[in-house]
Amino acid sequence: MDRDRPADDRGSPARSPVERALRVLILVLSAVLILGTVYALATDSRGRASRSSPGPRVDLPREGEAVYSRLGTIRASTRGEPPAVVAVTIAFPYPADDRAFKEELDDKAARLRETCASFFAEKSAESLHPAFEGALKSELRDRLNAQLSLGRIRELWFSDFAVVR
Repeated sequence: MDRDRPADDRGSPARSPVERALRVLILVLSAVLILGTVYALATDSRGRASRSSPGPRVDLPREGEAVYSRLGTIRASTRGEPPAVVAVTIAFPYPADDRAFKEELDDKAARLRETCASFFAEKSAESLHPAFEGALKSELRDRLNAQLSLGRIRELWFSDFAVVR
């Protein structure tokens, strides 16, 4: 292949300008890859990035709070045809030192579960889209608070939130 090309004055085959440009480009890209790898290893940039990234958002109680999770997983059929099935696990923080509120929650847990189930049964599958999660939580929180007298639920946490059509 190179034997068919005329030789230059050094005895190597003559190269076209495009071929020379490609060789230079390959050398530059190789140098950038090698130098970038050496820099990343020397500065531990990958390890630093993984340590600084927050990862998935986890709702944690604040200082002096406990988590009430005894409502468990709520399952309900949505309105509309065909109905979808919604399953959501609900939890929320409450003041850890408020024994009276905790007792009220335990006493009313069955009624609170029924309220949650009827809330989701009133909704269409489209209205349970993740984009509306904030509004859903606020509305459900207000309904639950209407049944409570010794304390208030400040925020709701949904986990395992799934709508199956």
